[in-house]
Amino acid sequence: MTSNPEEPCLQVQMLGGFSLSWGGKLVAGSTKSSESQFNYLMQLLLHHGENGVSRDMLERVLFEDRDIQDIHHAARSVIYNAKRKLRAAGLPDVNYIEQRKGICYWNPQVPVKEDAAEFERLYRQAEEASDREEKVKLYMEACHLYTGEFLPQQTGVVWVAQEAKRYRALFCSCVERAVRQLRLTQDFPQMEELGIYATAINPLSDWETVTMEALVAMGRYEDARRLYDDTVDLYFQEQGLRPSSRMMELFEKLGTQMEHQYDALDDIQRKLSEGGGNAYGG
Repeated sequence: MTSNPEEPCLQVQMLGGFSLSWGGKLVAGSTKSSESQFNYLMQLLLHHGENGVSRDMLERVLFEDRDIQDIHHAARSVIYNAKRKLRAAGLPDVNYIEQRKGICYWNPQVPVKEDAAEFERLYRQAEEASDREEKVKLYMEACHLYTGEFLPQQTGVVWVAQEAKRYRALFCSCVERAVRQLRLTQDFPQMEELGIYATAINPLSDWETVTMEALVAMGRYEDARRLYDDTVDLYFQEQGLRPSSRMMELFEKLGTQMEHQYDALDDIQRKLSEGGGNAYGG
């Protein structure tokens, strides 16, 4: 669901945490238990957008396995209270949640901008772009919109876990495709920055190899060696793992290039020494 940038819209964060904002003011995002059902309801409705959510799924997510005598009445109460909360927050006075044939929909009269949907939109747009510069720009924008796991505090909810897995895979694909383009254009500074970002967002996922490759390509051998040592220590301490085959391959390449560098320096020094007896001037 997209919105006109000039008109007010409900800003929705789903990646790295959850929040709702309207007109720059926070509507939801608190971890208070009293607001949890409101949060669950909004997450479901806003993420599923025009496809809607079945009443059965909505009730299952809102109440889980609790023994409630009239679950339909309980769901109606949650929806009623949500509408009151949204109206009090200053949203336009419309029927925010519509129900048709057992499906609940968010009213499109209130525009929504969701970070997860925007991330996926930019990724798909990058896939279709024919201009390489535009493709890289879109991939990079998409990567930086992914600020963490999808609804990380709700990992025990089935639909959230499924979406989190899907978005994680999209992020990995996005980084890999951006790196492929940056490698072709030899834009190693931007490749280094992307590797650092991906490592911070998705730790222990071997993204250090992207940074290391960029450092080696730029001739920053000491920085690459330090990164390798730090990564080996981190992986072993956290997971008891040895470096990946890709990391080892880059380390061997690093060693070879450093040997060539030192050989070249020795050769220059030798030639300077051989020419030390030459007289210059008239």
